[in-house]
Amino acid sequence: MERIETDVLIIGGGGAGFMAAIVAAENGVKVDLISKGECSTKGISALNVPLGHEDSRDGPEAHYEDTMRGGCFLNDEGLARALAFGAKPALERLEALGVRFNKRGDLYAQRLVSDSTYPRSLFFDDGLGIELMDKLSRAAKERGVEIHEGVMGARLLIEEGRAAGAVAMDLEGRGEVAFAAKATVLASGGAGQVYQFTTNAECMTGDGYAMAYEAGAELVDMEFVQFEPTIVAHPPECRGLLIPTALLLKGAKIRDGSGAEFLRSYRLPKSELAREIYARISDGLGSERGTVFFDATGLPEGVVREGFPRVWRALWDHGIDLSGDLVEIAPAAHYMMGGVRIDANCRTSIPGLYAAGEVAGGVHGANRIAGNSIDIAVFGAKAGEEAAKWAERSTVKEAMIPDGGSTVKFAERGRDPSEVKRFIKETMQAKASVIRDGAGLSEGLRLVTGLKSLEFDSASEPHQAQEASNMILVSGMILWAALKREESRGSHFRRDHPSPRSDWLRHIFIRKDVLGF
Repeated sequence: MERIETDVLIIGGGGAGFMAAIVAAENGVKVDLISKGECSTKGISALNVPLGHEDSRDGPEAHYEDTMRGGCFLNDEGLARALAFGAKPALERLEALGVRFNKRGDLYAQRLVSDSTYPRSLFFDDGLGIELMDKLSRAAKERGVEIHEGVMGARLLIEEGRAAGAVAMDLEGRGEVAFAAKATVLASGGAGQVYQFTTNAECMTGDGYAMAYEAGAELVDMEFVQFEPTIVAHPPECRGLLIPTALLLKGAKIRDGSGAEFLRSYRLPKSELAREIYARISDGLGSERGTVFFDATGLPEGVVREGFPRVWRALWDHGIDLSGDLVEIAPAAHYMMGGVRIDANCRTSIPGLYAAGEVAGGVHGANRIAGNSIDIAVFGAKAGEEAAKWAERSTVKEAMIPDGGSTVKFAERGRDPSEVKRFIKETMQAKASVIRDGAGLSEGLRLVTGLKSLEFDSASEPHQAQEASNMILVSGMILWAALKREESRGSHFRRDHPSPRSDWLRHIFIRKDVLGF
């Protein structure tokens, strides 16, 4: 097995990972970053920064209050405050790296998005995510970060109770690589691929959650999965494309299969929007394809075409005019609020292991408000800074490299990983989607845990088997925590416990000794 030694290993090639890499490198340490594939950062349309340009009443305290309210007060208060008060410094850092934002004269243009009291979301046309990744990846290369594309983290290395790097798998079949590191940053994104309908790229299979769990780290609130309400479901070529809910605040409508409006309000939190849409479809009142319709036809053409050109163009290229046609949408798995437990310095329960971005839990509570992806810059930078400091004072001895990075078992006539993935997706979509109940969650958990000991076909690609294994584990965490939380709060709604309960204003922690997988 090839061995690479470094000071700081970053696992994840999205915004949080690259921000961590940039800051760590600026602190004078050697940094290696492994990137599995397409990241979720490219889909970001806006970042919340409470500058008060559009409304002078806005500020970090108001942003903090909106974040807590949106998260149903289950957020870690220290993390939510760090987010709100760190947003402006994060903006300054992003601009210094060349990231562009739309302005009106000398002031930033700021949009009002759902869940916010004041307009505070910065944007760059509607392609901010692409702009972010372009500038961050360029800055990382300029600072000497060694970037390893097409490499998947498989197992964290732990030496004397401290993080010591990871074993990774080359997706091109060139074997495994051991990265011996003094500090490690998990920034591997979410797990949307455990669901049939998701906005996440195919590589988002929950690898970071699984690696942290297997290493003994603590995870928190894995039951909270955000379902984005306005995702294109048809035509297939546009499936998964997000239509910004900001258009609803400008006058767009959502209609059921008969053409009727049915939402109580267009200013509902995303979790409630998704629930009302899902319920309408489940009641058989959607379209023939099990969707509802996004109607922006009443808006001036410029509002859509000029305000959201990337979305408009993506649909236009497939024969749909968002300004003049109804678009079929449905809720889709979008973002994990739960994840690896961190403190305000991005430290996990394992010394030398840090986490930032979607893989980290506790920042957003029970529901992330629109635009709060600014967390990738706030906590990515903090993780990089703290990892560099740890690396400089680390006394970890040479990491012992295991015989193999994969944590899965193989057999000559084992299961096909693609079939296992498909089964998990179907199970999670049916048992742990927007609206849940105890019976369905129990059945889902039984089905998923029944897969834990299976062996994969020895002829299958190792990374595909590892992904399937990770999906089994992460699905089990979601189902277990959702079954345990006998209330409804934020993105977690149970029809058999439809109201929030004061005695459940607490976290659910997951460790190997608790879950027992």
